[in-house]
Amino acid sequence: MALRKGLLTVGLLALLASPTWAQFGRDGAAGWSGGIRAGALLSVTEFEDEIGPTIWGYVRHGLVENWELELSGGYGRYKGSGDIADWAAMQALPMVDTMGDAYSTDMALGEARLLFSPFDYEKWNPYFYAGVGFVRYDLDEQFIRTNDVEPIDWGMIMPVGAGAQYKLSDGMALEMSGGYTYTMLDDLNGAILEKGNDAYLTAMIGLTMGDFSAEPARPVKPTPMPKPDALADTDGDGLTDQDEKTVYFTNPLMADSDGDGLSDGDEVKVFGTDPNKADTDGGGIGDGDEVGRGTDPLDADDDMGEMEERAMPDLTQFSLPTVNFTTGGFVLSAAEQQKLNETAMILNQNMGLLVELQGYTDNAGYSADNLRLSRKRAKTVESYLAGQGVARWRMTVKSLGEKMPIAPNDTPEGRAQNRRVELIAR
Repeated sequence: MALRKGLLTVGLLALLASPTWAQFGRDGAAGWSGGIRAGALLSVTEFEDEIGPTIWGYVRHGLVENWELELSGGYGRYKGSGDIADWAAMQALPMVDTMGDAYSTDMALGEARLLFSPFDYEKWNPYFYAGVGFVRYDLDEQFIRTNDVEPIDWGMIMPVGAGAQYKLSDGMALEMSGGYTYTMLDDLNGAILEKGNDAYLTAMIGLTMGDFSAEPARPVKPTPMPKPDALADTDGDGLTDQDEKTVYFTNPLMADSDGDGLSDGDEVKVFGTDPNKADTDGGGIGDGDEVGRGTDPLDADDDMGEMEERAMPDLTQFSLPTVNFTTGGFVLSAAEQQKLNETAMILNQNMGLLVELQGYTDNAGYSADNLRLSRKRAKTVESYLAGQGVARWRMTVKSLGEKMPIAPNDTPEGRAQNRRVELIAR
């Protein structure tokens, strides 16, 4: 009967051991783990003790960092032999009829253990345990016992020991353990011949199922963030970074956010213009150009006067160049830079002139790559002209890739002509 009850307890606990539960428990994770273990049980009594089998099922849950609670149930066989009849005769103890000088006891066992895991290794999880529990024993009637012993009874047990888990996969670990269990009974071997309670040693191996994939969640002390410098001005435009981000919504890394030739600080503090808008009054002339010529960047009417004077520059006196590039490149050669220097002088003398920068490539490579390359070439020309004083708002970038070749792409000379940026007056 005890054997059947013990095996039933083991089976129920093994069914509860789901492979979706959590890791070793070093961190008190809110997950569960569980498994089954089996091995050898060596009784410790006044007789010649022998090794019997034992099997357990268990479930665990993390409590706090490094600690777990285990609930387990199992079966064990307590057995041994010796000159039990002669010893009982010397002690004048009445004996029940026996079939030999030996004892055998079936035990149904239940325990509650606390597991302490002090180490944190990637594959191994060593631990120590201690706990309390119960034993319900059933003496085999075929073996010896004295008349003062109950054939079936209950008692308390106190296990201590150590073990280790080894991670086999993200969902399973091999487990080995050994321990000593002291019982509050003196008749597990069927006889009370000497004062002192019975005990037993165990050595077991098993499998623990859980989720061992996550790294242990160690508590991390938060690092205080440094306080931002409220007076910092990274781009040196006269506005603090904090004001640029929260008040004016300008770029704290760019002194002239709208590219009109005036710093953000001057626009806000001196001229009262919008640092995010190149032509604050919308009159057609950029804020920087108006300031340079003495007109009011907040009055659109004076822009119209300037536009009428310079709206139609005489383009018969000059032509805007075409800038060429090497295969796959977007770096300006010295000759092309000279072209753009002359172009910048023309544009700076004709403030009403807007220019469109059309980037092209030859047909080598993929169309998508060529489209991106043509944009890079046009942006290179734009940046160079801006460096020569041409306001960015006067320039428009357009990428056309390998479209509209001006020469056949089947010769090196033709492809060289197609790798270009055309400057078109608008």
